[in-house]
Amino acid sequence: PAQFSCWWDAQAPRVRSRSAESLAAFIEVARGVLDGVTPDPTAGADHYHTIARPEYAMVWPPKWARGREGVTVGRHIFYRLGLSGARA
Repeated sequence: PAQFSCWWDAQAPRVRSRSAESLAAFIEVARGVLDGVTPDPTAGADHYHTIARPEYAMVWPPKWARGREGVTVGRHIFYRLGLSGARA
């Protein structure tokens, strides 16, 4: 239930904009990605985690990320593990 911190109730006022401008910007980015016009800075990642250890984390980095190379974008590290979790 707490996998994506951006959707926690405490974060709601900060990240859940419902303005027409926000929706238009989202649609523009989504179209660019789906049309292949906007490059993927994560190299096809299907997993990610923050660079900072969250207070709730018992181990860090997550076990699935250990020994893997990722792409850092901002405060997150992205990985491409594939469906099986093996390196893709």
